[in-house]
Amino acid sequence: MSGKVQPKKDATCGAGLSRRSDAGFSMIEVLLVLGAIAIVFGAIYAGFERLNRSYTAENVKAGTQQSVSIGVEMMVQDIRLAAWIRCRRRGPEL
Repeated sequence: MSGKVQPKKDATCGAGLSRRSDAGFSMIEVLLVLGAIAIVFGAIYAGFERLNRSYTAENVKAGTQQSVSIGVEMMVQDIRLAAWIRCRRRGPEL
């Protein structure tokens, strides 16, 4: 033995890790992680908001197309009925 006293390794520190590394996270590390999480959640929220606006616009468009389709069908029925009434009054044209 060389006469130097070796410090005892603490059983809770693991394989030679210092006490400083077991103390937890520093304030800067926590703030960086919170900032990264905020950026990710912001991007997710923006994507959902855009999808919601697109869905609403498509619903309005589908409703408009359905209304127009019903209107056109009513006009076709009215025109056919008018032509049928006209033929009944005048008789068949030869």
